[in-house]
Amino acid sequence: MVLVPHVGFILVDVKDKKPAKKYKVFYFDEEETKQYCNLQNLFNLQVWYVLSNEDCHYETWYWTPVSKVLETGELFLNPKRERYCAVKISRFIQLSKSDNLGRLFSEMPKFF
Repeated sequence: MVLVPHVGFILVDVKDKKPAKKYKVFYFDEEETKQYCNLQNLFNLQVWYVLSNEDCHYETWYWTPVSKVLETGELFLNPKRERYCAVKISRFIQLSKSDNLGRLFSEMPKFF
């Protein structure tokens, strides 16, 4: 949980995740995302995915609310018949390690 002044608490799921090379998307398990959306609705608490990886030396972070994953992502079935969402990188708010969280919330209107 992160306390953001003038916003309140947000719950973040930080993942070490690389985008798919061919399509420049991040993949998310649909069931996990639905569970986070239920948690968000039940407790009136914002839940966000926050992604980075070693390839960018953990200097770039990709942020998105879990509800936007289901709204903007494309649903697919993998070979095991599990459903997942593919979300384009352009649908994320990107922060560098030198940015503060205030920039995250100033960028939000552009994405919603």
